[in-house]
This record gives sequence, C-alpha cells and structure tokens, in this order.
Amino acid sequence: DAVGDAAGADAAGADQRLGDAQRLVAALGWYWTVRGRLGEARRSLDRVLAFGDEGSIASSPAAASAVVWRAVVASVQGDPAAAEHRRAAFDAVPSIDDPVAAARATALLAYTSLDAGDVDGAEAVADDARRRSAAVGDRWGEAVALVALSFLAHARGDADRLADASARAGELFGQVGDGWGRVVAATWQAAAAELTGDLEAAARILEESRGDAEHLGLWSEVASGLAWSGWIAVERDDPERAEVLATQAMRLAAEQGVRSTQIQAAMVQAFAARRVGDLDRAEVRLRELIAGAEADGGDAAAIYLTTVLSELGQLAVLRGDAVGALDLHARALELALAGGYPRDAAYAMQGGAAAAGLQGRWEDAARLLGAVARQLDETRLPPSPAEQQDIERITVRCVEALGRAAFDRRRDEGRRMAAAEARRLLESGSGVRQVHMPT
Repeated sequence: DAVGDAAGADAAGADQRLGDAQRLVAALGWYWTVRGRLGEARRSLDRVLAFGDEGSIASSPAAASAVVWRAVVASVQGDPAAAEHRRAAFDAVPSIDDPVAAARATALLAYTSLDAGDVDGAEAVADDARRRSAAVGDRWGEAVALVALSFLAHARGDADRLADASARAGELFGQVGDGWGRVVAATWQAAAAELTGDLEAAARILEESRGDAEHLGLWSEVASGLAWSGWIAVERDDPERAEVLATQAMRLAAEQGVRSTQIQAAMVQAFAARRVGDLDRAEVRLRELIAGAEADGGDAAAIYLTTVLSELGQLAVLRGDAVGALDLHARALELALAGGYPRDAAYAMQGGAAAAGLQGRWEDAARLLGAVARQLDETRLPPSPAEQQDIERITVRCVEALGRAAFDRRRDEGRRMAAAEARRLLESGSGVRQVHMPT
C-alpha cells in the first residue's frame, strides 16, 4: 500500500511517495473515524508522520491534514497525549492551502476537542470555524462547528442557543445529505429537549436517530445514543432501564474505542446504581472515573468531573458522612462556577443542602435550597423528575425541622445569596479534611 511503499522508497522517490501516503491517510481519516476504525487510523497516521524532518512535518498541505487527523483520532480515543496532538494540529492548519479544507479542519478540531473534554477556548475556535465555513460556502463545515457550539451550550445550560445551533446543524447536514451529521445533530436536539424538561421528546428523538444510526452502520453514534437514552432514563427515575441502556452503550463504545461515550455510560451506571440502593457499585464506577481523570492529568475531565464529585457527595450523604459529602459538594460547586455550568452548580448546592440537614443545620439547608431555586430560575432550567424528588425530600425534612414560616424565610434568604456565599455554607460544615482530586 502507499504507506508501506513510502517506508521502502528509495531516496530519489521518497518525497513523492511520502506525499502520496500522507494524502491517502488524510483522505481516509473521516472514514476511519466514522466507522470506528480508530486503531487502524492511528497506526497508519503514525506511520506516515514518522518520516521526514520533525520540524517540517506539517509544511505541506498533505502533511498538515494528516497531523489534523492524528489529533482527531487522539481526541476521540481519549489518548493521554491528545492535547499535544491538538496543539500540533492547530499549528499545522495554516499550511492547508485550500480554504474549505482549512475551515473543515478547524471545525473538526473544535468538535473533537470538546469530545475529549478540552473546553478552554473551544467556543472561540468553533465560532471561528463556523464563520470561515460560512464564508467559503461550506455547509458541512459550518454544521460541524454548530455541533461543537451545541455541546458548549448544553454544558452551560443555554437552552435557547442549544436549540438554535442544533436545529441549524441538522438543516445544513440535511442539505448536503450527510446521514452521520443528521444523527449527531438529532442527539443535540434531544439534549435541548432534555435541558428544558421535555424528557418524552428527548427519548423519542434519541430512539429515532438511533434507528437511523443502526441503519447506516454508525456504531459509535449508536453507542452515544444509547448512553444519552440511559441518562434520560435516570432523569425519568427509571434506573433499571438506564442500567440496560448504559451496559449496551459501554460495550459498543469499548468496541469502537470512543472514550467520551464510555465515560457517559459509566456515569449513567453510577447514577442508576445509587437509585436502586447499590451504593458500593455506584462508588466503584465513580472512583474509576476519577482515576481516569487523574491518569489524564485532569485535562479531559473538566466537563464531567463536577457531576462525578456531586454524585459521590450524594453517596456520602446516604452513608451518613456529612463532612465528606460537604467536602465533595464544595469542590463540585467550585468547578461548576469556574466552568460556567449552572445545572452542575445547582446539583452541588442541592446535595450540599442534604448534607447540611444531616448535620442538623436546617437553616443552612433551607438557604441552599433557595440558592438552587435561584440558579435554576435564572437559567430557566427545570429539575428532572428524579432531581425534583431529591429536592422535595430535603424540603419536607427542612419544613418538619423549622416550620413552614421559618423555612420560607431562610429559603428566600438563599434566593438572594451570591454563589460564593453558597459555597461558604458548604465549606463551613466540611471541616478541614481534604479530598484527593485532580487539580
């Protein structure tokens, strides 16, 4: 093949054959990625990128494209060196002389960087890719960039932006006849429905798009759809169904080598296990996720670590460990506020309210419930049925302890609190013990 020929070419033809090999692997990059042949992609890309002067490896358009695809594959696989590959890819993009190809490369890097959890600066990159693609009339590249922006809008609880971006992405993918794109856009349309509390619509969209993915043989997207459906089942308080879906998603995602879907499936399994009372299994899953974050140096974990910490805090409450729970929820709230994740912030405060109640600090618990209500009201995000049950359970206990009038006063105080004050309430009951978490 061209890769093997490049390795064995004589000196006179080496440059030409290497260029042929780089063009070939770059042309195959999308096929390998969509079809889940990531190991084959990595081996072939590494092979062609191993030749030549390292300092000029991306000096030609073909070489630069190969560098971009190597970064895409690393991000999807969750390669510990993914951040290094992405830096090399962004440096290589200016060497791609075709403006459409350059804009597409930027869009793909933005999308897969988010898939790996690298959110720093991602919005600016994705928006730049969207503008560049639109300027050259490339609807596919614009749609990929909009998918990346949909991801960010969901993480930040911006339901309107998520709905607009995912709908426009689906429209553009439909115009160019891309089945993969329509499935991916539909996933984020389901996420938009989930964010606004329409879980029935979310479940329906996911089921329909999963059928499309199965028909097209897009098994990575089938796995992603199963994991999302599992999350919807958790939110609908159907943990048995969530476990079934998450197990299917985990198996497929492992076969395809897609790290982000494996993470999502593990989170669904942990939440489902807590809901059925299997606290040990839930903790094992969550600790595995933290260990993975530590192995990655914490870089790829930022997008999900807040939720993992809060869920561990929920387990600590159920085990009667108020101090440990408050430690975990305080850390989760800190990360959520730093990242701009309002739903995660509300979830941390809600768990903190339960932990404060465990200490008999019912006034603080009521204040934290007020802070939760304010956080959700400001973003117009309703709690899921499962989350609402948790809130109501804590509310009932607060009212029993304080009386309705006193509870209402303290909750109103919480509605007026700044987020920093809510964090102080968590920390005030957590003692001095530190929890070892990636920084």
